[in-house]
Amino acid sequence: MLLANPQLMPALVPGSEGAHFEDGAWWREIGGEPLHNLVEQGLRGNTDIAVALTRVREARAGLRAREAALLPSFGLNGAYDNKRSGLPQAIKQGRPDTRVWQASLELDWEPDLFGRNQSAADAAQQDVLSSEAGVAGARLMLISEVARQFVLNVGAVRKLALLDHLIALQAASQTLIEHQAREGEISAVQVEAGRAQLQELQAQRPALLSLQSVTRSHLARLTSSTPEEVGRFLAQVNDTTVPWHVPGPTPTGQPIELLARRPDIIAARATWRAELARLDSANTDLLPRFFLSLLTGRQDLRLNGLALAPVGFNETTLAFALPIFNAGRVQAGIDIQDATAQRAELRYEQAIRQAADDVESALAQFHQSRDRVNELDRAVEARKEAATRGQRLFDEGQISALDRVALEQAHVSSALNAIDSQESARLALIQLHQALGGGWRSAPSHNLDIAQKEARP
Repeated sequence: MLLANPQLMPALVPGSEGAHFEDGAWWREIGGEPLHNLVEQGLRGNTDIAVALTRVREARAGLRAREAALLPSFGLNGAYDNKRSGLPQAIKQGRPDTRVWQASLELDWEPDLFGRNQSAADAAQQDVLSSEAGVAGARLMLISEVARQFVLNVGAVRKLALLDHLIALQAASQTLIEHQAREGEISAVQVEAGRAQLQELQAQRPALLSLQSVTRSHLARLTSSTPEEVGRFLAQVNDTTVPWHVPGPTPTGQPIELLARRPDIIAARATWRAELARLDSANTDLLPRFFLSLLTGRQDLRLNGLALAPVGFNETTLAFALPIFNAGRVQAGIDIQDATAQRAELRYEQAIRQAADDVESALAQFHQSRDRVNELDRAVEARKEAATRGQRLFDEGQISALDRVALEQAHVSSALNAIDSQESARLALIQLHQALGGGWRSAPSHNLDIAQKEARP
């Protein structure tokens, strides 16, 4: 099995020890300041992140409790006892009246000779790291979804603008076709074909309008805002604030090296290590436990009104407990924890494999999308040049108005395809960022050194 040797496990994900969960505002290169404002709004009010933060608080409190078990506990005790019987003096000689003042300081400690409590504290520390990774994961999910809805909304707006232009051109073309048909220059079939093409273009408008509305509603939900507030954020979008190009470059290196900041990997690794620490703690149940108790104090005693001198007292107790026979209960608990640790190990391996597959798929999809963008950008330039030349030829009377409109239609259609490809490439880029845990900055060299040291037997 890939992860059968725990000593080799940390080397698979360098940099996850003490990992940072900074995302570097990678979404800025996708949506500029408008998207950044939406993301900040979402991070302030998202319920999933708030729930994850409560888990961090819980885990940190658990860590403090486990660390406290490593230290002795001190207690201050005090007592006052006053007994009066009201019996005759002769009888009080056998049953005297008493008044007692007592104060003491008590110390209790379980020396951690075999690492029971230290292993429990180590498990709690990993629980904290896992919960912190949960917060990072919730942030990443929110940011990715806000960016995705933003890209879809902006793409729908820009495609609708081009579509309306294309519809206007097709309407102009249809007018020219119908004129030529009345003159007997073309057949009725061409008129019907042009009318069908115009209707097909018009039929695309409702879907784009619906997409704008739906994405605006999703953004309002994700950012805990109203659709009107989201609309004000989206109103900031223009060619200056959000240049519609595909950022780069893409990451280089081995996929495993690019996963050091992925929250689910960090959480799975922390959970696995926590269960291993709990297994170490469970194994100590077969060993003796020692307990030390110290008690020191002073007592003031009065008998039948006779005050005795205050006296001090001390008590020292050293005890141990060793299981002899429990019908296999302790070993069963160890076996249960061992199975839990193995399950966590398998889930860690599964998370690594899934993450590597996600990165490979996202990289391939992004590269393909970017290549398509480059090809369509060149096609748009060629169509634009053809439309410009067609306008000059029309002005010189060398081509008909219908031919000029057809060239302009080809240019706008090509631009519409380019916008669609750029949207797909941006969505692929968001998926790539998400697969890489929010970015692709290489792991710091000191973290790699830690991973290499941990990998040594």
